[in-house]
Amino acid sequence: MPFVASHTQEVHDLAAAPPSDGPEVVIVGRSNVGKSSLINALCNQRQLARVSTTPGRTQALHFFAVRDPKIRGVQFTLVDVPGLGYAKAPEAVRKRFVPLLHSYLDGREGLSLLILLVDSRREPGDIERGILERVLRRGVPMLVVLTKLDQVPRPHREGRAQQVAKALDLPRDSIHGASTLSGEGIDDLRRALSDFVRDLNLRGDDDPTD
Repeated sequence: MPFVASHTQEVHDLAAAPPSDGPEVVIVGRSNVGKSSLINALCNQRQLARVSTTPGRTQALHFFAVRDPKIRGVQFTLVDVPGLGYAKAPEAVRKRFVPLLHSYLDGREGLSLLILLVDSRREPGDIERGILERVLRRGVPMLVVLTKLDQVPRPHREGRAQQVAKALDLPRDSIHGASTLSGEGIDDLRRALSDFVRDLNLRGDDDPTD
């Protein structure tokens, strides 16, 4: 069953971001990797996040309130950030992209999980490794989603996942695959997100300092 979600705020300055009242899951990737399409697929809402054929159309932090209607208490904030790499936007706007993202990744108190999107047809590079290094320094959990999985022949998919895991120095089980066109992997990703938030809530309930 799809998540239930609504867009809550668009932010061009981290100081204007809403309070961190619960778990936040940020989706990061290169321009045109399919961030907005994945958000829409997870929530089964075609217009929830703006989709464009022009790379770099996301030019702010977008916050979405999300809940799993099947599991009581599983609710979190999903954050869509500007795409990395090429962005067809004015230079002054592009210069704000990376500092805005780095400020979020380095200092956002509620950041609980990073989802790094990698085009399943491409090799991850310095951009992806740089993002992972930032969140791993903070001890933030992460997972990788290979997007556009329908464009990789089925017999080659496991090999691609292993190659990406090796390139990013990550365990194979942290690599997921998904296609917003065919729907493959979307339910599995929903399940992984719900399980993560549920477990996070359980650990919080068990915290003896509360």
